[in-house]
Amino acid sequence: MGGRVKKKRRSKSFKYGRYGYVSDRGLNPKRVTNEDSYLLLEEVPLFAVADGVGGQNAGEVASQIAVEILKHRFANKRLPEDKVKFVEQVIRYANRYLHEMSLDDELLSGMATTLALVLIDKRQAILSHVGDSRIYRFLDGRLYRETRDHTLAHDRLWAAPDIGKVGESVITRALGMDADVEPETKIIAVSPETTFLLCTDGITHHIGDEELAHILASETDPQAICDVLRDLCYERGARDNLTAIVIALDSLWFRLADGRAPFRAMESGGSQSSSPRRQSGESDLADGGGESDREESESRADERRGRFQTEEVPAPASSKTWARWLLGWILVASIVGLGLYVTEQVGRGGFAELLEMPASSPHHVFERGRRLFDAGDFSAARAAFTEAIARAPDRAEYHHWLGRTALAMRDYRAAIASFQKALQLGGRRENYLHLAAAYEAQGDQEKAREALRAYVRGQP
Repeated sequence: MGGRVKKKRRSKSFKYGRYGYVSDRGLNPKRVTNEDSYLLLEEVPLFAVADGVGGQNAGEVASQIAVEILKHRFANKRLPEDKVKFVEQVIRYANRYLHEMSLDDELLSGMATTLALVLIDKRQAILSHVGDSRIYRFLDGRLYRETRDHTLAHDRLWAAPDIGKVGESVITRALGMDADVEPETKIIAVSPETTFLLCTDGITHHIGDEELAHILASETDPQAICDVLRDLCYERGARDNLTAIVIALDSLWFRLADGRAPFRAMESGGSQSSSPRRQSGESDLADGGGESDREESESRADERRGRFQTEEVPAPASSKTWARWLLGWILVASIVGLGLYVTEQVGRGGFAELLEMPASSPHHVFERGRRLFDAGDFSAARAAFTEAIARAPDRAEYHHWLGRTALAMRDYRAAIASFQKALQLGGRRENYLHLAAAYEAQGDQEKAREALRAYVRGQP
């Protein structure tokens, strides 16, 4: 039986509602990797998508690093009172690091990434973007595009609306493109029953605003919406990587989260809606509606940028700083379990399947090791991974996690051996990143750089 087989995900709950997501390489044979990345920090809550651009695998590196920086700056931290200022400061921080990286290594030359994020703060949301990844808001059957593409055709800073079709695809702003970047950020009031859609252009290349409005009106489950978007893109060729996050706010969750009663729907910019409702699924963009709201919001965003002179984070002091910073971050990520290695594990969303396994099965033992690792019991996790490998020595995933555990325990020689074995067994190339971090921690910077280059080249 042919065709793509996708395990169905379920929507996940967070304190203001539910969300779903999809990220897929697409069908274009020229795009051998997925250069899109995404971030789901439900505890903040912060959601983001990024679309990398650049030669070889540099775009993938750019988007991954951008979301890792966001994760590092936002996860498990008390956010400052001025969240708009903080969001823009982090975006500029990420931009500088990516720009330095692209200058320091010819393999990463031209590397950049788009970014679109939504930070929900009780009854308001902070929206910020750079590039042509988009944020939509759907409420009461009406779709609002809350971002303007940073392309030659649409970027206000370039003012070239008559450039024609070619201007639609030429990005004028992206993280890493220049030494400085100007994100577009705004705060909007949100009400229960609002749905946000964040997506890269792999979605919007195939699905227009009117059809997006119809899909959002026809389906309420966030993960089901994401699945529909992916399937439609595949039916139409899926010529680009595609990523989408759908966030559905819920009135019950709002009441539980802040202890207040629901209030009437608010439009972007905080003005009370007085316009008649349109039929379900009608887009405010198809006929130009909603444009004045967006212009007004952007004007306020400009005023905020003038008021918020963000404190600049110093750029890297030397041409090699970026690599050491990246490897240091990977080392921290490996130890605290934030890593970049994505696996399709039985039990992650399928706990019933795990219970049906014999307790002695290698994967059951492996999953026990994962839970011990996540709990910080590295000695017990190491014993479990070692046992799993004894029963199934050809599983690259098991060697990867044994290496992660050794890295957390500062047994760098053992970590290096495990990551190398995982690569020999055909493991994912993210093993090169962790291998580089282990070499860096051991003090072998030359081998660390070689491993990092192997990752960027996409070396198997």
